[in-house]
Amino acid sequence: MNSDIQRKELILFGLYDPWNWKKLYKEYFDTFEKIILIFCGTDILQICGEYFQYSLKKSRGYTEVEKNELLSYLKNSKNIIFAAENEYIKHEVKELHDIDCNVIAIPSKHNLSIEYFQPPKIFKKIAVYMPTIEHDWYNYNIIIDVLKKMPDIEFYFYKKGGFIPRDEHKNIPNLIACDEVKNMKEFMRDKFCSLRITLHDGEPITGAETIVLNRHFIFNHPMKYATKCELNADSIINNINKLINNCNFNNNEAIEYYYKKYKFSNFERNMKIFFNIAGLDEIYNSKNSKYFTNQNVEVKNTNEFYINYLQIKSKQKGSSPGIYFNLNVEKGKIYYLTYSGYTKVDHNIFFRNKVDILEDHYSKLNIFYGPAQIKFKALTDAPHIVMVLFNTPNINDEIYFEKLLIHSV
Repeated sequence: MNSDIQRKELILFGLYDPWNWKKLYKEYFDTFEKIILIFCGTDILQICGEYFQYSLKKSRGYTEVEKNELLSYLKNSKNIIFAAENEYIKHEVKELHDIDCNVIAIPSKHNLSIEYFQPPKIFKKIAVYMPTIEHDWYNYNIIIDVLKKMPDIEFYFYKKGGFIPRDEHKNIPNLIACDEVKNMKEFMRDKFCSLRITLHDGEPITGAETIVLNRHFIFNHPMKYATKCELNADSIINNINKLINNCNFNNNEAIEYYYKKYKFSNFERNMKIFFNIAGLDEIYNSKNSKYFTNQNVEVKNTNEFYINYLQIKSKQKGSSPGIYFNLNVEKGKIYYLTYSGYTKVDHNIFFRNKVDILEDHYSKLNIFYGPAQIKFKALTDAPHIVMVLFNTPNINDEIYFEKLLIHSV
């Protein structure tokens, strides 16, 4: 790779292995106009300096010098947009490294669709994500303990490329080694849940796929709509038995959430949005926003799954509660305004000239799960108002606002 060539865009999934930083990224990051860096999970620990003693490659984390050099470069860079694959990783990156991220879900390779997959008639089969190597990272011994204590349940081990059984597995009749799963829907058809137990994780696509297919997902890390367990066999067994005895399916909200979040078209849209916002001018968040207040609106600050939101609830059908900001602009400049948050109903984003409403430009964008973005050109130097409004809401419809990113061209 020639470091003298100026490249346009780079999407990087994780900052794994300090060797890559020293021999590759450090030299070539500056050759790209814009970079989207998506933190995926275990790369966060490597930056902390954690050694991967469970890896056959014996890869290690960053030294203190490497870590400080890397974080200093990232935080002072003007061409990098930081993202995390889910809200928990976003929270963790901020907590460990003081880096603010947007959320960009990495799409599933399977062609997911909402069909409200019928649950199996008997609850005897569980899918287990388990690599053939790096067993300790996926708590192999704990999982095997679960298998031995639940001999009436069949556990289907799968992974990319297929799970390769070993001689010791011949003595575990309820361990079924699976070839590579090419059709997730058919694979999960007779399973009532899937199981993934790791030392550290992000928001695994295997879990999202499981939930979209109307199955339960048992996981030992925070994940929206997953069944949370602790890192021990008894907790896993208790949660499996709870599902067997009281297994409710058809959680439409969970199915739709992960389907829309992990669609490739959503990922593609997010890439286009975030490639527009390198080098931010200003950030508005729930602390410096203003909102319309009347008897038809309920407003409160809330924390939902590790993110602080301003929650606005409509108390009357057809009302238009929302958030507004005063925005100083420069005539002739083009602005990108990027909204982060989510809502379960479509909403509009309006842009209005504060001085003369009649000469205003107006746009709208409907979203389910953020971000959303609008581009406009300032026709005057007059202060503008940015408004985020409901689109004819029903009673108790809610909009969750996190931040508004302002970028001028």
